[in-house]
Amino acid sequence: LNTFYLYTSMPYDTYIMVTEERFMKCLPKSVIYTQAEIRRLREKNVRYLYLEKNNHISFLEKSIRLMTKELNKKISDTGLAIKILISCATLSQDYIKTVGPSNTLVSLLSLITSYHTQVIYTLEKMSNIHRYFPSKNYDIGVLAIYKSLHCEFLANKLSWNHSATKEKLLFSSILHDAFLEKEENSCVIDLSTIENEKDKADILKHAKQAGKFAHQFTHLPETDFIITQHHLIPDERSFPEKVAVSKINQISALFIIVNHFISEINVKGNDVKKIKSVVKSMESTYTQSSFKQVYLQLKRIVRA
Repeated sequence: LNTFYLYTSMPYDTYIMVTEERFMKCLPKSVIYTQAEIRRLREKNVRYLYLEKNNHISFLEKSIRLMTKELNKKISDTGLAIKILISCATLSQDYIKTVGPSNTLVSLLSLITSYHTQVIYTLEKMSNIHRYFPSKNYDIGVLAIYKSLHCEFLANKLSWNHSATKEKLLFSSILHDAFLEKEENSCVIDLSTIENEKDKADILKHAKQAGKFAHQFTHLPETDFIITQHHLIPDERSFPEKVAVSKINQISALFIIVNHFISEINVKGNDVKKIKSVVKSMESTYTQSSFKQVYLQLKRIVRA
């Protein structure tokens, strides 16, 4: 039932299982409901609610089965492997918004993480990533993998080799912008540059929504904090609030830096000269506390 606290209305009719072959509708689609209704169902010992399996959900489940087969294959072509990762990210984002948390999603994320690590080995060095990603692309599935590859490369250089760390960073990359209404807002790093109030409200709320969703994945602690904090650049651009640098741990610091870096080069360009310029412009912001070690590692890699 925790899944349903994320929404004020559901995109599909919602049912209670009466028997294995009989279901009773309890929440109609697109109608606002209150948390009190969910509590009432809990008091009746209802543990699970079921979405109507419409064509879109069936399509998602079929797509997951197809992607699972691809993720179990040996990588022979790095470009194709990155396209598979992008398809998996887009599929996961759609599933997250349409269905919510499930064992199916947990299993898929675990498979994507293993495949992602294999792709890192085929790339050999971080500078090779950029040839597979055009600049000025606001597709959040593409940007998710652009960021996740950089996250894992940096984590490896920092000797953060635990598989759970890699999965947290990958999941954060996939989920952090999934609730944005307008994908073109995915590269905003300074809220003061946004004049449209509706866009500003969308940008302000998306990290909190995604963080709340991530909180349900108890096997990946910290992920909700990483996602909620991904716009906390340690200067006047920090939003939705300003937080003391000392309160941001290193894994969040890494994700903040990667999000900032990719957002900048995605707008300005990702040729070698532009990349070095962006990294240099970030120096005064990230040479303190938990950010320093991560930033210096990024700077070394870009110089190499």
